[in-house]
Amino acid sequence: MASMIALILQGCVFLLAVKAWAQDTREQENLSDMPDAILKGQIQSAAGDTVFRELKSYLDTQRWQEAKSLAEQLVAGRPQEPFPHFCLGFVLLRQQDKLAAIRCLRKAERLGFKDPALPKTLGLAYYAINQFLLFKQQMLKGIEAAPNDAWPHYYLGLHEATVTENFTAALSHFGRALALRPHDSKTLYYRGLCYESLDQRELAQKDYEEAIQQLKPSESAFSLPYQGMARLLSRTERTEALRYAQWAVEKGAGVADNHLILAKIYEELGKLSEAVQQLKAAVQADPTLASPHYQLYRLLSRLRDQESASGELAEFQKLKALYGS
Repeated sequence: MASMIALILQGCVFLLAVKAWAQDTREQENLSDMPDAILKGQIQSAAGDTVFRELKSYLDTQRWQEAKSLAEQLVAGRPQEPFPHFCLGFVLLRQQDKLAAIRCLRKAERLGFKDPALPKTLGLAYYAINQFLLFKQQMLKGIEAAPNDAWPHYYLGLHEATVTENFTAALSHFGRALALRPHDSKTLYYRGLCYESLDQRELAQKDYEEAIQQLKPSESAFSLPYQGMARLLSRTERTEALRYAQWAVEKGAGVADNHLILAKIYEELGKLSEAVQQLKAAVQADPTLASPHYQLYRLLSRLRDQESASGELAEFQKLKALYGS
């Protein structure tokens, strides 16, 4: 069984989406606010085993419902093998069924599944239900099982930055992650965000610029380094900040905060109509946000569109009562 698992599971790499610690830096790129794991490595099929080839195809294409059905069949047919339970737990976590995912992952653990992917995935599941102590315990297990894996350090850095707001501790974790994966754009961005939060703007800009350099050869939709540069430069170099903000929107049109920083720069440049359009785009990207409606109220009042301004003020008050954002 161990040899089959070795053939099936090779190098799971996960990305974590979390709440950032300032309104202008929320991570919303096609993921929920809660931490989630996305399979980025390759799951190879066991020799001659068509069912695992089929499962691999579903995971590769993120066809999660079909993957769930097949994983359930695998669990039913092979209840004492740990890997099917791991697969099902992984898929359930991707579908945000967190408690069911934890049950499956712990079952895989009890059955003897030893791959380092397990503590990482189980740790993210615990994070998703705000069990941060258990999350940290699993990440430390992941580091022990795979000392050269950068991702547990990355997750621990995100935890320190987003939950405890201990940016110094977060920088330590991100530094360890970058020592193992020096060109990872997400880690560079979040380390830069820590520097920015500590008002170390030059170091923040250096990390944002390096993250952007790493993104250029790829077609990644990760837009936050561009947003970070726009945010940093908006105080002193608005024309340059405008370019970065426009690039952020181009790369991540579904990220509300990209539109908000662009709207802010447009307003500072006196381009109120353009700012209004960006605020409306932010509302479309995240209908729960209250603050864009208040900004729309201000700008529409300046543009003497009192009827629309009154409607935006009413929407702001309603959303503020519901969500407080």
